[in-house]
Amino acid sequence: EKDNEVLKELLFTYQLSYRNYIENLEKEYPEYYKLKYDSKIASIPELQAQISDNTAILSYFLGDEETFLFSITQDKVLVSRRPSSGKLERLLKGFSNAIRFKMETALTSTSADLRDLLIPSLPSKINQLVIIPDGPLGKLPFEALISKKENRFLLQNYRVSYDYSATLLLNRKKEDETESPQILLMAPVEFDNQDVNLGSLPGTREEIEEIALLFRGNNHKAALKIGPAASESNLKNIPPEPYQFLHLATHGVVNEFSPALSRIFLTGGEDEDGSLYTGEIYNLKIDADLVTLSACETGLGKESKGEGIVGLSRALQYAGANNIIVSLWQVGDQSTSDLMIEFYKYYLHNTHHGYNTALRQAKLSLLNSQSYQSPYYWAPFILVGR
Repeated sequence: EKDNEVLKELLFTYQLSYRNYIENLEKEYPEYYKLKYDSKIASIPELQAQISDNTAILSYFLGDEETFLFSITQDKVLVSRRPSSGKLERLLKGFSNAIRFKMETALTSTSADLRDLLIPSLPSKINQLVIIPDGPLGKLPFEALISKKENRFLLQNYRVSYDYSATLLLNRKKEDETESPQILLMAPVEFDNQDVNLGSLPGTREEIEEIALLFRGNNHKAALKIGPAASESNLKNIPPEPYQFLHLATHGVVNEFSPALSRIFLTGGEDEDGSLYTGEIYNLKIDADLVTLSACETGLGKESKGEGIVGLSRALQYAGANNIIVSLWQVGDQSTSDLMIEFYKYYLHNTHHGYNTALRQAKLSLLNSQSYQSPYYWAPFILVGR
């Protein structure tokens, strides 16, 4: 009985500490609190009311023995079971190895099997998919899945975007329709971090200079920060006027065991070491409609039950980024540059089409090129948002 009293007292103490912690979050970090604790859970009717008649939401839940797929369209909700998670894990590992080592035959086989497993039969009018993955599915670029019957990538039939949950999807703002969008572009190009050996990225200079020309050619403002100007302190002190776009062309490193140690590399200085850690990003105020991390593996992170992939992209969202483009594996300097230039080129001439359409067109341009047809080059970059 005495032990029970002690346990009750401990429970009360912990509950009080937790309430105080939440109250402090609400006071000190209101944006984080709003996103994590003050969100109304989305209902299916609310989701159906928001999406267009050509859109399907595909939400996944990975159980210990089965995978559950929820397919939501404007007028229908279907729930289906898929085979054991063991089979899915084997296919995902095979897909990852095939991408990494550029084994085209194995890639075709595993991606086709994954498509059969993960993509349901959809009405012919559906041409846009919103993927809400679970667990390791957060590291899968669904656009690279192949149809055995048509021998076509999902990319060739659908616009694809991703989100972390139905609630975040429902609460996500619609694209900013600013008449004169501004962009801030940053590229360190050379790196001098003492604790890690990073190669230079000469293609990033060309990338952001070309993107700046595209904006200025369309009478939009573009701010360039190259080399020493692409510093951690400059990013942390973005002027108060909002940029619709923030584009970081640099290296990124993800720590899947300790997400707070994932980082983006910028130029250091007297007060900063040039490593912008996830933990620091949570404290930034980024008022951008789209943040693009033109870097390696920036979409990865730790798989956390109930949270999905926790890493750089999640931190940027908490910091205020409305939409994010990140990568799922190490990417080539030149192919990335080509993809990003095509993305902005299409978007600036077709702003009413949205980011998902622009990213799809950019990927198709690489798919149809001679040098970058393989999904290894065009599939890693995904849009988290609209």
